[in-house]
Amino acid sequence: MKLPEGIPAANKDEEAKLLARLEEPCADGDLADRIHQLAVFYIKHGRNDLAIAVIELAMNYCDDPEKQAFFYMNLGQISEHDRQFQNAIRYYARGLELKPNEKSVAYLLHNNLGYCLNTEKRYKEAEEFCRAAILIDSTRANAFKNLGTSLRGQGDIVGAAWVYAEANRVDPSDPRAITLLDQLIAEHPKALFDFVYAFLTNPSEIT
Repeated sequence: MKLPEGIPAANKDEEAKLLARLEEPCADGDLADRIHQLAVFYIKHGRNDLAIAVIELAMNYCDDPEKQAFFYMNLGQISEHDRQFQNAIRYYARGLELKPNEKSVAYLLHNNLGYCLNTEKRYKEAEEFCRAAILIDSTRANAFKNLGTSLRGQGDIVGAAWVYAEANRVDPSDPRAITLLDQLIAEHPKALFDFVYAFLTNPSEIT
């Protein structure tokens, strides 16, 4: 197995132990996990460049679609953290092609892809993935928040307000959704006032 150029990188005992474990006999699936542990080490020490190269190496020793989807999710998260949104979109989409069954992985692939598409102003596409994430797990607020941003970007001010409010209901400890709702109200007071007035005076006509 050829490690990516630049390894060893940190000259720490923990790194040396992780590298030594890669030399111990094991099945390919276990080797992929050991390589991934090395990637986690590099993430922790601010070497996302090496983490991406190491995870891509791990995938060469993995034929389990669930684990591959997890690795693609990790690659997307690293790229997203580094604001490399187009790379993140590509990784998340590859993970979704594997149709993972694990709930948290499926949720994060859909939700995070929606978020990254929003950053690229691809709001209609983002809406689809945010709604899918909500269907997977409606107890997590982030997809509601990202759906609100998708709807806002498409000019659906009322819809965005509803979804931001729902995100805050699901997780009131996270202030981001209510901050976005406050901004939305400040930017579009008339549209939201007209909706509230119509709802109060003739709620049967509100769909």
